[in-house]
Amino acid sequence: MKKLISIFIVIFFAISVKSYAQETDYSQYPGFVDFGNLEQFENSEESTEVLINENLLKMVSKMGRNMDVNGKKDSSLANMIGGLKLIKVNVFGIDSTKTKSVFKLINQINKKLMKKGWDRLVRQKSKDERTNVFIKTDNNSVIQGLVVTAVDTSEATFVNIVGKIDLEKIGELSSNFNIPNLNDVMGKKKSKTDVNTDSDSTKH
Repeated sequence: MKKLISIFIVIFFAISVKSYAQETDYSQYPGFVDFGNLEQFENSEESTEVLINENLLKMVSKMGRNMDVNGKKDSSLANMIGGLKLIKVNVFGIDSTKTKSVFKLINQINKKLMKKGWDRLVRQKSKDERTNVFIKTDNNSVIQGLVVTAVDTSEATFVNIVGKIDLEKIGELSSNFNIPNLNDVMGKKKSKTDVNTDSDSTKH
């Protein structure tokens, strides 16, 4: 998360985020997800919250038209960033005693997403770990939102990206902004054997 924070720290200090935040109700977008009160699970030692709204994303897009992607200049990533509405990331340490409670929250989120028509791309499940990746598409199969939830015995991660998303660019988005748990989304999507670690279907 250090790279992500360093990229945006100048913008956050130079511009009043509060003045931007009140402009848009992001809950109106179909790709937005309310994770609820995550602070109840956080320990006091480690917690990171990043909220990059539409205005800041447009600024980054304009400044990064020639973003470096795998050693090459690529404007398509900047174009995608310009079409996003919101990037919301919460990463926090948890006590091992709270792992089951976070598992329960993730199960509730999964059920809510599937009920609202989200598709699950990735599901990894073991005794001490959970990882889920969901996408929300419209009637034209355009991706409008992406959600990642991941937890182990020491850390939990919740990511919500709202807006028009190109899955082929997700790995590049992660590499440039260090958004956790996105690097291998496409690889796992293409390999069904890697997606399922239990007998449940990834489809609703």
